Amino acid sequence: MKIAFVIEYFFPFDKGGSQWSTYYLAKQLVEKGHDITILTPNFGSKEFEIVHGIKILRYPFYKKTKNFEYVPGHFFFTNPLFMIWSAFFLFFYIKKEKPQIIHIQGKYSIPPVWFANLFLGLPIITTIRDYLVICNYGICLMKKSKSCSLIEYYTSDFKSYYEQYVLNRNVVSYLINILMSIWGRISTKLLKSFSKGLRVIVLSEIQKEIFLENGFKKVDVIYNSFEFSNKGASKKENIITYAGRLTPGKGVNLILDTIPYLLKLHPAFTLIFAGDGFLRKKLVTLSRKYKQIKILGNIAHGELIRLMAKSKIVLSPSIWPEPFGRIALEAIANNTPVVIGIRSGLLQEIVPRFGVACEPNSQSLLSSINKIISKNDQYRKQIGKDYSKIKKKFGIEVTEKYLQVYKETLG
Repeated sequence: MKIAFVIEYFFPFDKGGSQWSTYYLAKQLVEKGHDITILTPNFGSKEFEIVHGIKILRYPFYKKTKNFEYVPGHFFFTNPLFMIWSAFFLFFYIKKEKPQIIHIQGKYSIPPVWFANLFLGLPIITTIRDYLVICNYGICLMKKSKSCSLIEYYTSDFKSYYEQYVLNRNVVSYLINILMSIWGRISTKLLKSFSKGLRVIVLSEIQKEIFLENGFKKVDVIYNSFEFSNKGASKKENIITYAGRLTPGKGVNLILDTIPYLLKLHPAFTLIFAGDGFLRKKLVTLSRKYKQIKILGNIAHGELIRLMAKSKIVLSPSIWPEPFGRIALEAIANNTPVVIGIRSGLLQEIVPRFGVACEPNSQSLLSSINKIISKNDQYRKQIGKDYSKIKKKFGIEVTEKYLQVYKETLG
């Protein structure tokens, strides 16, 4: 089978969860004898290369960056120039490659592919790994499955976003954020309108529930792809690791509130933060008082995996409905128990046996951490016992389910 994956950024740019999931799925499909081509904008790398049998084609692009860790964000990818430019080149590249099916791996690539496909007529599916096609802030989804109305958007979501995420609040920043909120709302509606006509793949039952509640009809659940290389370090150290964005939605405020009590109860533990975000300033302030805190910022994926492998606990206490929770899975794959938020998409499947789901408050988080510290060996033994099942569920089964969807879509 010949399949074209389309994503708005791919290695060596922004090595995030979407890129790793796309890479792992492509690699697994190639190993099964399928022809996979990844189409992505060229931000300044090679136009063409083959990695582990995966053909990567980077089409000409007007934006270049020397820093491979950085690519533009939401407002860059939702502007008409990106859509028109990408649609133009995707049409020619897809026509030349002649795939049987197009699999959109990045939400921002949905409109360009839709326009290009008007002249190609190929079957399309898309994997959506977050909620941006439903609400650009997503704060409303922390409380309910239905997205906010326009009135709620400004009286609740925008207000909460501005108070929690904007540090320098003044008249100018307020007006700028109002303008951004208007375009954010419009672009989300556009992405949703393009997405609803496609066969959509989401990552968990909780994400599917939210998509169905917001008007989507054809929604399937297939987990993120993952590559299991080992069972983690044999020797664990007294390390508690948080990996991810340093933002309230990821539960970082809960961790900050818990730190004084946690380090008082467990002074021998080191608390390591890998990631970046606007809460870093608060974290730096705390680190001056508590020497057990280490702040690494953004680190390479391999380095993060090694860190989680030697940690006794990995924290991922998101307070929003996390669609999947790749960090938690990566930790478990390396024999490290996890603490996740109660609404994580990974909760129903594996965490009750390999970690603890905490309520969105610091007391519950502290209690969950204490439980894993006291029963660390038991959790790790359970991970080792069920490792082959985890590997199958998030490896072989994922590839097989996608192949089934491809066959059904092709008819």
